[in-house]
Amino acid sequence: MVNDPLSDMLNQVINGQAMKQPIVWLPVSKMKLALAKILKKHHYLKEVKKRGLGARARLGLVLQYFDDQPAIDGFQRISKPGCRLYLSPRDIKRGKGLLILSTPLGLLSGDEAKRKVSGGEVVMRIW
Repeated sequence: MVNDPLSDMLNQVINGQAMKQPIVWLPVSKMKLALAKILKKHHYLKEVKKRGLGARARLGLVLQYFDDQPAIDGFQRISKPGCRLYLSPRDIKRGKGLLILSTPLGLLSGDEAKRKVSGGEVVMRIW
């Protein structure tokens, strides 16, 4: 079994939204924090909170709803340990949802990566 913290994070968000929770708390990491900031910028989350220091630090994600419907309907993990997918900036296209890439500039949305002319590994698509 492969440990996938980003998929676990999004599963917790989707489960929290299914239960109409206002906020979801989870252990913090740099990747989770970067993904949470992207989701907040694209209005999939209302707010991102970080509490505590060191190993006890927690990341609070204030969930977004539109007319009592969750902002995130689902996600698809694209690159996996056995099968990586890389895109150059010219190959990044708009499609359904939000494309997340791991680039030399850090975790970026597809639009941002294209604007900054930076390709990278396609991590996931969120809709």
